[in-house]
Amino acid sequence: MAVFVLDTQHQAQLLTLQAVDPDTAWEFCKVALQLFRGGPQPRMIEKAAKKLDWPPEKLQTTLEAIMALFKEAVKAEIQPEDLQASLTSAGLQSHYAVLLVAAFGESRQEIQTLLQDTTFDTARLKAFDWRFEVEIASRTIHSEIKPHFLLRLELGKQAASSVHLLQMDIPTLIHVTEELESALQDVKSTHAKKMMRHAK
Repeated sequence: MAVFVLDTQHQAQLLTLQAVDPDTAWEFCKVALQLFRGGPQPRMIEKAAKKLDWPPEKLQTTLEAIMALFKEAVKAEIQPEDLQASLTSAGLQSHYAVLLVAAFGESRQEIQTLLQDTTFDTARLKAFDWRFEVEIASRTIHSEIKPHFLLRLELGKQAASSVHLLQMDIPTLIHVTEELESALQDVKSTHAKKMMRHAK
């Protein structure tokens, strides 16, 4: 049996489903799919939240958690029985787990199609080489030493690939390194994780 692991925050968000009756939970699943298609509008969520006596943010988060669950299940190619077992082991009552699995089964093909249409076809790094060079003199400058790095990057998209040559002096390389380290720290933030969950 394949294990579908949910992080603690995602589990907590899905458990809020148990605060509503099964019919309302089923409607949540339908609205979550609308959310992935590009809607619903904020006013619709506000009205629904008011009927439930919920803050709109709580309903929005619950809908996003359902959609994130469905998307990750499609990507993992998980079987319905494995998804149900994973949900119950995460603390969801069995009839709510069955309900989510049924809703997932109905929308699985559409979600798969939508994911294919929205996937970013970005290039991936296939090979990286570098060389350190020092220019110690030229016709115009006889005493200045100019160290720099020559970088060779091979980027690929599926079967196609391209080679890029970059020359950087040390201050530029330090700046690029600092920017990349800053980007890596940003990726670890809660906001970035939430965005990636919906962009994948």
